[in-house]
Amino acid sequence: MVGAFAGAYAAMRFADRKERDKIAIERINATNATVILAAAIANHAMTFKKQLSKDICDLYKADRKRAEDFLAKGAPEGTIFEMQYDFRSISFFEHEVDELKRLVIQMGAALEKAVMAAFQLSQCLHSLEGIVEGRALEIRRLTALKDKLNSDDFLKTYFGLPDSKGHMDLRFYDLVTALENLTDSVIFFSVSMAKKSGELSRKLSKKLGKIAPKAVVWSFDDLAPEHAELIPPNEAFADWD
Repeated sequence: MVGAFAGAYAAMRFADRKERDKIAIERINATNATVILAAAIANHAMTFKKQLSKDICDLYKADRKRAEDFLAKGAPEGTIFEMQYDFRSISFFEHEVDELKRLVIQMGAALEKAVMAAFQLSQCLHSLEGIVEGRALEIRRLTALKDKLNSDDFLKTYFGLPDSKGHMDLRFYDLVTALENLTDSVIFFSVSMAKKSGELSRKLSKKLGKIAPKAVVWSFDDLAPEHAELIPPNEAFADWD
């Protein structure tokens, strides 16, 4: 009787351990997949910044400063501020942030900050996509206005500078500013998630032992040099990190 009870108890313990191992393996797999998806989003965002948004935003800011200086000097009547308005179109990149959010939750007992980072990344990505679409619509509006306003008024509208009555049309200026800030936010949160999820995966694999799936880790060494310099400084997100 005792032997039968001991056998049943041992079988129950074995089944419990097997179930715990299964859950642990699923958690590691979800964490590994999180690393891969976060790193993919980071690479897409850095390519987007390198090829499009950085040049657009840097050029806009430099031209805006020139325009401010030109207008402040009170140029002689008839003098025209020469520049090429930047109305080039940009396309947003594909991402799987909704799947990333699902995986972070599946990681189980994940740090609350990891979940918050996933949802923050999702919000930034969807907002950035909206900014890209909004910029395209604003370019249409400005293109239609170009022939209706004199050169100075159009210049002020384009750069969000005060007109003769002190009014400021900040619509295009705000879109360019948001394009810059949100691109950096997407890069910061996706890089942070890839790095920290990799650290968690390594920790979980070590704890589980030989049966654990191999941990997928990510580090700054995995980045091409031209991409590494596109990551915003941590100081810009001091309240988060």
